[in-house]
Parts: sequence; C-alpha cells; structure tokens
Amino acid sequence: MAAWPNSPMRMMRPTRSAYARLLCRGLAWIAALVAAGAGAAGAGPAADPVAAQSAGYVGAAACLGCHREQAGRWQGSDHAKSMLPADATSVLGDFGNATLTLPGSTTRFLRRGERFVVNTEGPDGTRADFDVRYTFGHYPLQQYLVALPGGRLQALPVAWDSRPRDAGGQRWFHLYADAPPKAGEPLHWSGREQNWNFMCASCHSTRLRKNHDVATDSFRSTWSDIDVACEACHGPGADHVAWTQRDDSGRAADPGHGFALQLANGREFSWTTAGQRIATPRGDAAGARRQNDVCFACHARRQELVRDPAPGRPFLDDYLPTLIEPGSYLADGHIDGEVFEYGSFMQSRMQQAGVACTNCHDPHTLKLKLPGNALCAQCHRPEAFDTPAHHHHAEASEAAQCVSCHMPAKTYMGVDRRRDHAFRVPRSAAGTSADATPVACSQCHADLPAGRLAQALADWAGNTGAATTTTPAAPALLAAWRNAPGAAPALAAVTADTRQAGFVRASALAVLPPGANTPATVANAARDADPLVRAGAARALAALPPATQIDIGAPLLADPLRAVRIEAARVLAAVPPQQFPAAHAPAFASALAELVDAELAASDRPESHVNLARLHAVQGRPDAAIAALRTALRLGPAFAPGWINLADLYHELGRDADSEAALRDGRKAAPDSGALAHALGLLYVRQGRRAQALPLLREAAERDPANPRHAGVYALALEATGDVPRALSELAAARERAPDDVFLRQTQIAIERRAGRLADAARHTAELTGAPR
Repeated sequence: MAAWPNSPMRMMRPTRSAYARLLCRGLAWIAALVAAGAGAAGAGPAADPVAAQSAGYVGAAACLGCHREQAGRWQGSDHAKSMLPADATSVLGDFGNATLTLPGSTTRFLRRGERFVVNTEGPDGTRADFDVRYTFGHYPLQQYLVALPGGRLQALPVAWDSRPRDAGGQRWFHLYADAPPKAGEPLHWSGREQNWNFMCASCHSTRLRKNHDVATDSFRSTWSDIDVACEACHGPGADHVAWTQRDDSGRAADPGHGFALQLANGREFSWTTAGQRIATPRGDAAGARRQNDVCFACHARRQELVRDPAPGRPFLDDYLPTLIEPGSYLADGHIDGEVFEYGSFMQSRMQQAGVACTNCHDPHTLKLKLPGNALCAQCHRPEAFDTPAHHHHAEASEAAQCVSCHMPAKTYMGVDRRRDHAFRVPRSAAGTSADATPVACSQCHADLPAGRLAQALADWAGNTGAATTTTPAAPALLAAWRNAPGAAPALAAVTADTRQAGFVRASALAVLPPGANTPATVANAARDADPLVRAGAARALAALPPATQIDIGAPLLADPLRAVRIEAARVLAAVPPQQFPAAHAPAFASALAELVDAELAASDRPESHVNLARLHAVQGRPDAAIAALRTALRLGPAFAPGWINLADLYHELGRDADSEAALRDGRKAAPDSGALAHALGLLYVRQGRRAQALPLLREAAERDPANPRHAGVYALALEATGDVPRALSELAAARERAPDDVFLRQTQIAIERRAGRLADAARHTAELTGAPR
C-alpha cells in the first residue's frame, strides 16, 4: 500500500477571520459618540488615564473647542458613534420586555432602572441576565457588548435592525438564525470569535491597546477615546496642542502644526468646457497614499504586525493584508467574505491614478461628497458616460447609477449592504459555481440565465466580447484553488503581467506551487517596485529549495517594509543555520524578532502560538515548540490545528504514544473535527493498525466532503483492504465535487494501475497531462 503524507506543521494567520464578518465591521458603518478620556474594557480596575495618554494622545475634548466646524461634522458621523456606554441616548433597540424567539430558545430584552438587560443563554448554557455595557454601531444595525470575566467584552448574537420600518427595520434579529452556535463553541457569543478585544476594538476606538496577559488569559484593554476620534486619523495631538500655545514665529517654524502626519487631500479633478480633465495642484499621489494608508488600517481585512499601530506609518509596516483567497474574494477579485474596502480598491485603476478616499468621501462626515452620478463625473465626463448609450438603462433610474454596474454590492450581517471598491468593468465572475454569471448584472437580473446576461454584455461591447472576458488572474487562481494541473505556469504569467494590480500579482504569488519557472518568477517579483508583490514573493519562497530561498529571500530581510521582512523571515527560519550567509545574519535576526513580536501582538489567539511553535520546531527547539502548542490549546481547547501540530511534533520526535494521546485528547475537545479523525487515522496506518484506521479515515471524508485529500486517502485505505471497486467509487464521487484536483486524479491512476486496469489508467493519465490518447 502506498505511503500517505503526514500533516505538516501549518502556519496559521490570525487575521480578522471569516467569523469576523458577523461581528466586526468597517469604520464606514460603525457608530457612537462618547465623552473624551481613557477607559478600560471589562472587569477589574479602570485603566490609568495618564498611562493611556502617555504617547501624546490628548483625547477629542482637547480638539473640539478650536475645531468646531470639523467637530460638528464629525459628531454626527459613524466614526463618532462607533461605540458608546449603553444609556438612554445611545441604545436604539427595544428593551421594553421585547422577545426574539428561535427554535429552542427565546431571548428577552429588559429595562431595570437605568440598566439595559438581555436574558439569554450564557457561557455555561443556562439562561441568565446580562447587563449591556456598550452599544456597538448604530446603522444599519446596532450590536450590544457584555462584560465577562478576564476583561473581556463580548458581542451578543442578537442585533437591532435600525433601518426604518418600511425598509424592514425596527426589529430584533439573530446573526446566526439558521444555526445558532451552542455554548462552548467558538462562534457562541461568549467564545473567542465574538471577543471585542481582539476582533473589533482596534478599529472601533482610538489608540486601543489590547493588553493581553498570556499567563492569565485576561485583558486590561485601554483607549484614549472610546470612539473613532480625531487622533485615530491625525495621530497624537499633544504636540499640536503645544503648537497652538507658541507665538507667531514658533508656529511659523513648524509648518506641520505639531503633527508628524500630514493628511493632504487627494488630487481634485474638474472638467473644462472643452471636455478636458484637469487636476488641481492640491495634493499629490504620495499624499493620497499616506491618507489612504490611514483609512486602510481599519478598512482592510488584515493581521496586525505590531502591538502599537499608529497613523502615519505605511500600511504594510503595521499590517499584513488578506489577499485574494477562497472565502474572502471570488477568483476574479470581487468581494466575497467581509474584507472591507482595501483589497478591492487596491485592484482599481483609481488607486493606480492616485485617487484618495477623500476624493469621494468627506473625511469628517464620511458621507459622499456629491450625490449620485455627480460624484463620478468629477473624473468621468457625464456626456460620455451618464447616458443610455453607455449604461443601457433608463435615465435617472437606479440601474443608470454608475455604482449599480461598477460597484456591485453584497449584504453582510443580514442587513448591511456594502459595495465592491474595485470600480471594474462588468465581467463574468470566475470564483463561484456559477462561473459565467456576470456579478454586476446578476445583482438585478438574478432570474435571467447567465448566458443571456453574458451575451448582453458582449452586444454592448460591440460583439468584441471584451466586457465578458474574465480577468486574466481568475482562471489561474481558480486552478490553484482547485489543485488543477497547469496552475503553476498560469500563475507565473499573472505574476509577470505588470498590467495587473500589485494586489492581484501578490495573490498569484501566494499560491504559486513548485514549477519549472517558479524560481525565476519569484526572483523577479522579489525585485518588484510594488511592496505587495515583494510580500507575495516572500511568501512564495516556500515553494523553492533552501539554497534558492536564500539567494532570493535574503535581500528581502532588509526590505523597507515590515510585512515583507517578516514574511521572508517566516520562510527562511527553516533554512539550516550553517547554510545561511553570515552577511545576512543580522538582518535575519532582526526580521525574525519582528516576526515573533507580530505573533505576540495576537497572543490571545491560539493561531499565533501554533506559529511560534513552528518557528521553535524548525530551529531545533522542540521543548519550546511543545510549550507554545500547549499554550495554544490552553487558550483554545477545541482548536484542532493545535492538537494536530502537537501530534506531528511528537511523531517527529519519535514519541508516537504521546502523538496518539494528543490526537485522542483533541477528538474529545473537538469531536466534530474531520481533520483530527484524519490525523489519527494516518497515525494508525503508520503503526500498521489499518483496521482501526479505516473508520477514522471514512469519518474524515464524510465530515469534510469538500476536502479532496481526505477522500483520496480514504480511497487508498479501501484499496489496502482489497476493496478496489469501493475505492474507485469513492474517488469518482470525490471527483464530482473536485473534478480538477491533481491528487485525486493521481490517486485514481495509481489504484487503476495496481488493479491492472491499464486502459483506464492511461485514459486518466492523458486527461491529467493533456497528452493525446
């Protein structure tokens, strides 16, 4: 019987995860004004306000007296309403003994004097009363935060739909109505995926410091303003306050007015009577980038790389963004999961042209600067584009709005409709099962066949097909996601195509498998002017042999941006020390320290400790690796990757008894995990205990039907028992779900050859290689 691959120690990236789409939301949709000052989240003594302001943050109260016009606009904004102490002025929901009933549970909303109380299932599964400490957001929905021990604030699973009644609002609804999480599960409101301190705090408050203590797994989170106030964007204001107190000559000597960060407007555009576009001299592309980096800090799905991110630093110095990957984006780059605005905007021609967020949005009210198509007419001549000859719909209709076709929307959290910011020409999507459905058109024409919509686009484009051709990256990324043959050269072509946005090229690099041209592709990308591409190249080093990793990756350790440096260090950490050039050793040590700090910035997450364990393991420190994995499992007992990595490490150390014990303990903690069943089954195979392995491998395949590897390994196990017909039947069913997967095809060919079914093996080999039969 063929050997099965063991599960490698896996990197985990503690980004705002898919679960965050039901909890954390971009600043454009959050809410609440509060008095200035410092505060502490959760149980325990209040944080010291002086300590919270020690980095030069003075609080919004110091700004409002002088900047009354800006303050007035800000105070009505979503930024100013991002979070509030729960009181009669901030709570929008009906707490007059209202109820929300779902199958098996009822949640009640009550007033007890000045307190707002929710009676619901608690962390232990029993009903109890919980006081609402803070409101969270205000439109189109408002959530509520409850304090739990250890300084935690947790988001309740019920929310108030604050839209008008005639729009379907003014009601309570459950964010997980189809399958409410149970107590003890990560998605239960008391679990780690609904924790404000990690998931939401840094974008809903100003100068938030999480202050997690690993030993006690508790928080002393602090802020300078509870909401998104002036210094969240402008940076600390103490020097500015001092500047106001200088004499005229002292003020003139500091053109920055005491601020290190200058938030210049992006270039402004207008049209001459001759139909020519002109740009005003205000602002420049560099100024737009600085401004956008401030916005991206929260309007992105990303991992924080430092414990003290601050406005003014380049985005890639403080954050590592999620790239185009399944569940986050469709393969053509359209938004899918809750990824906010950064990733789509980075794909846009507007970003490449130096457009800033404030070209469209007022920086204080956050509202659009002009109504309807007038906003787009700042850059795009209305006589050419705001006409039925271009948009093919009735004038002044909703369909005639530029955003309807160029910014398709998706609804999150049940009621929150958000637009894709790539501003792309409508094309056919290539990231879902309905690969031919034009995303923009299907928003309004969901009842029409995809082919008809695609033909309409082609007709509008003059039968050239230009409007219905998917982006070049889409088929390449889709091939990689499906583990299809030919993915490597297709991805390499995307990476080399400088017409593609850096975000797209970086996404192709991130999934680049080994191939004939992979080293040259990565080497070219490592020298690219776009830092996102260099970060993608650093991640792609993993597909190369160690010597090539050093040649290409060592210079990246000294990259100007932290995100590039730490991605290079993550891969190069596995290079044997004796192979590492002495000249690059100091840069490697520095980048490795930054990588460790980045993981510790998310010390409350088990993923980070799994990552630290991997670093310890590849650098020959198994005891430290085991300790880090034990920490991960203390923080998240049901975190299956922690158990699997611990078992893998024990196996590598020759401690198979401990490996088995770890997997058994993991199955008790996470009984529904197909990955744990698969790992234990593989362990039994290595030990020759095939009778015990088979039901576990079957369980893994059944629990994770979307995982082709589980199905393929189960088929190999069936073959080993002599049940070749069933093995091939399982493979056939798996290939129906994943028809392009190389591993499934290779497994089928191998079984057919061993069974003497040479004609079938030859046919499937030809399909795999594309060779004539």
